[in-house]
Amino acid sequence: MTNEKNIQTIQQAYADFGNQNMEAVLNAFADDIIWNDGNKPEIPYSKIRNGKNETMSFFMELGNTVAFTEFTPQEFYADNDAVLVKGSFAGKAIVTGKSFASEWVHIWKFRGDKIISFQAFNDTAALIEAIN
Repeated sequence: MTNEKNIQTIQQAYADFGNQNMEAVLNAFADDIIWNDGNKPEIPYSKIRNGKNETMSFFMELGNTVAFTEFTPQEFYADNDAVLVKGSFAGKAIVTGKSFASEWVHIWKFRGDKIISFQAFNDTAALIEAIN
């Protein structure tokens, strides 16, 4: 796929996530996707996941842990089979009600027209403080 098409696919995945259309999000993923959201044991949803089923559990655990008040992808960069996205988010922890905010970077990789991996970088200390 072209860089532009890969960026469009990622932009649509973010839009589908924002609209809570998880079926469409999952349809963009390869069956063997590797999902890495930091692998921090102090954050319930933060672990490496393999495949669509485990990745779906990420979204369920995320929704049980935090409520976003803002989630904004801001800049998109593509090169061959990779898309890098810079953005920011803010929200509250479900259990404590404490607020958090962070800038983030997401790296998405493709095989053909399917997303095969995701890796997130953000301020995990802010999240850990909010949820504990």
